[in-house]
Amino acid sequence: MRTVVRCWLPYFWLPALLLTPASAATADETFVSAMLDCKSLSPADERLACYDRIVNAYSGSGAEQEAANPTESAAVDAEALFGMSPVAAQRALEESTGREQIDRVEATIVTLTAVAPNKVAVVLDNGQIWRQTTASSLKLAEGDDIVIRRRSLGSHTLQKAGAARSMKVKRVE
Repeated sequence: MRTVVRCWLPYFWLPALLLTPASAATADETFVSAMLDCKSLSPADERLACYDRIVNAYSGSGAEQEAANPTESAAVDAEALFGMSPVAAQRALEESTGREQIDRVEATIVTLTAVAPNKVAVVLDNGQIWRQTTASSLKLAEGDDIVIRRRSLGSHTLQKAGAARSMKVKRVE
């Protein structure tokens, strides 16, 4: 004899699932997504401020924080940055926080160190350290005035002030 067992469990959970607000699941997903977006910020102060904004927004205690920091409350939210290229997202974030967006840095070389054949690392007078990423015939010396420019896709080039040649560099510190 074959016994048919009927399961009443799906009938019990179906109304419960239908009555559960869909926003509860999406709120958790949005929270996690926003936290992961904050993780990609490089300066520790900006990353911490991003985490604080998200936690305050979800805990309901963000009103006092937003009143105290109006520029931070106007920051671009994670949804507005979704799908943007990393460079565009970084620019939108910088513009929303009121920081000046610069495309070049002018400095003087303090120390010049060979790190590989035909590649050097430079320490600038502003404390930044840049490393050459591609071989170049550009001749540098300590005391040279240089310009570092932002290029497409997040790359940078170093050029002697007033010279035409340049080399690709990456910031180390």
